[in-house]
Amino acid sequence: MKSHLQLNSTLFRSALEQTPASIVITDRDGKIIYVNKFFTELTGYSMDELLGENPRILKSGYQSDELYKQLWSTIESGKTWKGELLNKKKDGSLYWEKATIKPVLNEADEVVNYIAVKQDVTEDKERLQSSERRERILNSIEQLSNTGGWEYDVAEGEFFWSEELYRIHGFEKRNIKEHDKESLKCYPPEAQKRV
Repeated sequence: MKSHLQLNSTLFRSALEQTPASIVITDRDGKIIYVNKFFTELTGYSMDELLGENPRILKSGYQSDELYKQLWSTIESGKTWKGELLNKKKDGSLYWEKATIKPVLNEADEVVNYIAVKQDVTEDKERLQSSERRERILNSIEQLSNTGGWEYDVAEGEFFWSEELYRIHGFEKRNIKEHDKESLKCYPPEAQKRV
């Protein structure tokens, strides 16, 4: 991506400010030269507090130094890095974001800036963690009692079967496409209509 960043361009600034994602632009040393409104609203930091700072101001301390070494190694070599980061807002609360960080190159293919576009995925991660926790608890109970169970998510229109239920009925998890129809096969024909 070869470009000269002209942050004073009205069109460029307008596009960045209206983007429904966090945008951070740094110089080649990683010092912040621009953040959009979405970013300041999400993190609680003002533009003035961030200018000249390194994005590590958001570092939560929960992810390994190796992750950050890999990130910097990737972007310093002129490649794009994609991944998820657990960051910390100004008030100390944590949030997850899915980030794409791309180096901006000049005509000589030298890195002159970095641009990060990030989506807040905290709610998605919390939903997934809740679902995984529910599944672990359910599987433990079922193994102890030798029973199986299922759940139907009305909002999503999806069935969730426990591992034990797959085992009891002899189905392989990856082969079930339509849980409602397959589950009926587990009942005697005279009970299927009622179920």
